[in-house]
Amino acid sequence: MAKPAAVIVRFLLLAFLAVCVLFGVILVRTLLLPKLPPEPDICTPSEDDYIALDDAMIARFQAALHYKTVSRAVGDYDREQLRLLHDHIIKSECCIS
Repeated sequence: MAKPAAVIVRFLLLAFLAVCVLFGVILVRTLLLPKLPPEPDICTPSEDDYIALDDAMIARFQAALHYKTVSRAVGDYDREQLRLLHDHIIKSECCIS
């Protein structure tokens, strides 16, 4: 049977080893993680990918947000809401320039 002091020393060594492994994993992940790319600049009106919004475009987007098309489970969705959104997109398409 092991002495109580030996059990405590083994436990402390095991705890120290666990902390060292955890610290090592944190250190390796920190060093190997890719750096985040810098935030892109905001588009200016002179750039090709700038989209100038007018009131009609904003109104169409706001109308599209009213349809409840988000599903909480795979295959569980409201077909009527999807159809209404589809119809809204088709009706709005002639207005998009």
